[in-house]
Amino acid sequence: MKNHALKANMLVTLLAFSPAFVLAQNEEQMKRMMEQAQKAQTCMEQIDRSKLEALAGKAVLVEADIELLCDAGKRDEAQRQGMIFALKMSQSDVAKYMRKCSRIMAGAMGTSFMPGMSSRSLDGIADDHVCDSY
Repeated sequence: MKNHALKANMLVTLLAFSPAFVLAQNEEQMKRMMEQAQKAQTCMEQIDRSKLEALAGKAVLVEADIELLCDAGKRDEAQRQGMIFALKMSQSDVAKYMRKCSRIMAGAMGTSFMPGMSSRSLDGIADDHVCDSY
């Protein structure tokens, strides 16, 4: 009888402290995620703003050219221009550095927090036509 009561008391004690244990794990996990987010933010702050702005300026110009090609019915040329620019952009120092910063956070979250910033090839987006977004 004493053995049964002891087991029951241990079970009750274990169940009583289980939420605290889970909460402690969640708090630790949240703390790690916050630390990783801070590291990722610090990483992103190191990006050369002039390079980022130059890349954004090029993107605006290329987008305007692509839109003109699409409006003129030159879909193949527009698609080619879009793919060339996307490839150049993905290989830029800025994009490479942004992927590095993204990987810092990915470890804590289990996924990239910057969708589209993976280093995969551009083959998958070739099925989507650039003119269909205008």
